[in-house]
Amino acid sequence: MQSVLIKSFMNGSVCMIAVLVVTFTGIYGHDLWTPDEPREAAIALEMAETGNLIIPHLAGVPFIEKPPLYYIAATLSLKLFGPLIGHTASIRLTSAFFGLGVLLMTFLITRRLWDNQAGLLAAAVLATMDGFVENFHWITSDPALSFFIVAAVWCFVEIYLGNRKKMLPVAGLFLAGSFLSKGVIGPVLAAVPWAGLAGIWLFAKKKQAARENGFVAGHLWLLLVFGVVAGAWIISLYAKGGPALWNEWFWVNQVGRFTGEAAKGHIKPGKPFYYVFQVLGYGMPWTPLIIYWFGAATRRLIKKRAVTSEDIFLYVWGAGSIVLLTLPATKRGLYLVPVLPVYAIMSVVSLKQLTSKWFQWYAGLWTALCLVVITVIFILPLAPVLLPETIPANVKAVLTDFNHYHVITGLWLTICLGVIVWLRKNITSEYIMVLATTGMLVSLLGAPVQALDKQKSMAADVKGFVAQIPESQQIRIAGTGFDETMLGAFYYYAGWRVSQIAVINRIEKILAGQDDVYDSLIVHRRDKRGDLCPESDLALYYPYVILSELITGDNQDRKVFRIKGRDSQ
Repeated sequence: MQSVLIKSFMNGSVCMIAVLVVTFTGIYGHDLWTPDEPREAAIALEMAETGNLIIPHLAGVPFIEKPPLYYIAATLSLKLFGPLIGHTASIRLTSAFFGLGVLLMTFLITRRLWDNQAGLLAAAVLATMDGFVENFHWITSDPALSFFIVAAVWCFVEIYLGNRKKMLPVAGLFLAGSFLSKGVIGPVLAAVPWAGLAGIWLFAKKKQAARENGFVAGHLWLLLVFGVVAGAWIISLYAKGGPALWNEWFWVNQVGRFTGEAAKGHIKPGKPFYYVFQVLGYGMPWTPLIIYWFGAATRRLIKKRAVTSEDIFLYVWGAGSIVLLTLPATKRGLYLVPVLPVYAIMSVVSLKQLTSKWFQWYAGLWTALCLVVITVIFILPLAPVLLPETIPANVKAVLTDFNHYHVITGLWLTICLGVIVWLRKNITSEYIMVLATTGMLVSLLGAPVQALDKQKSMAADVKGFVAQIPESQQIRIAGTGFDETMLGAFYYYAGWRVSQIAVINRIEKILAGQDDVYDSLIVHRRDKRGDLCPESDLALYYPYVILSELITGDNQDRKVFRIKGRDSQ
């Protein structure tokens, strides 16, 4: 009995350590990274500075691809933590807190379906998945969307499997939160697991009991709460932004993205297996367990063996979400993030069902790989010859400079080896795999991230470019061709809302010195050429000279030129 308690305590401790360490490691100490962070951070910063919580703005222009809930949360984080850890880390911390909420909800769902031990392991598995680490250390609205969807699913599980009908209004509140995070896709994605649970309920012939126990009235309360909270923002948007802005949000960004008619990027018509392959990548290193679960569940369904309600629920949630996400023309890997908890739960169920020892072999190989990665990162300062010559000098300098990140890496290496050598009898393969994966992730989020930041950071380049232009002249300079990333970078790093000009006639007037407002332009282009030429898509046919230039980005393909008409100087 005592050995069982010790093993349970050790396994639970490993899970808790993994959840907390992975969630908050890598939040501090590196700059905004493209493609999304400069835009999203600039929107959050502008909201914090202006106090406009209804309509998000990017460099002074309404930006309503998504409702404002994530930016409101980031504004609160800026107010609380900004003075202590800086703007970038405090905004990124918003995603980490939402990630911690997702892990908590995953634990609660799994605990309701099985037990506490399974819930802790599911949270740890999710925390160490590639898709979780990649997206919950990133400044985007998807962490908020994921939290509110998974929280709504937890409510549905409690309602249908725990007979807690009082949770229905709470579910409506969480559904409204998902809507206010990213729009219609939130409630739609939450409807998939709801359909699985509702189908199980109806199949069990509990329809009459539902009426008697007030489930119908409870669902009306759910819709009412959702409608009031979500509708309050919709009405406010219409009242403050007018019908044109409302139409842009709904018809262009909501409907248009679904149909593919909106020219917003990430349009991938067809591609029926896009998200299947995404699951395989995002689920690593637990992908074999996800595949095993789908194979075993499908086999039981085909052979008409006993299929549990839990099987049906997980199958509908996991497979149904892939089908739903495949329907729109717009496809992107991070759209799958709200569904990752179900794949973590599937992995834990697979571990309960496995009878062969193949997973022990797989866990051993993966653990060995993690230890090799940790060791290499730790010894790089002692053996810089291990790095290829093609690595830039500034990146190599960070990797080979022994600092506190290498101390942390060495500590994790010691912990992993100590557990394997001395505590192996009290911790099973999957928990050792969790610990080793956590150590590898902590190591990768240390010195390697700092080194990569040397390539991806835009801060010094943008600040240096703006510093060349006296503030008194900035009001006379317009921009053209700026994408969302560059608009965000100029505002975030320099506080400059660069007004954009797209009309060719106006551009020619500015270069000719005939414009009443502007006398020069900042031109942004993204390609591999290092020059600005009349044959470019900007169609700048008036003679000009380049006053200064900025070349930045991780591929050095973001080029910004300040130009002036040759005859207007």
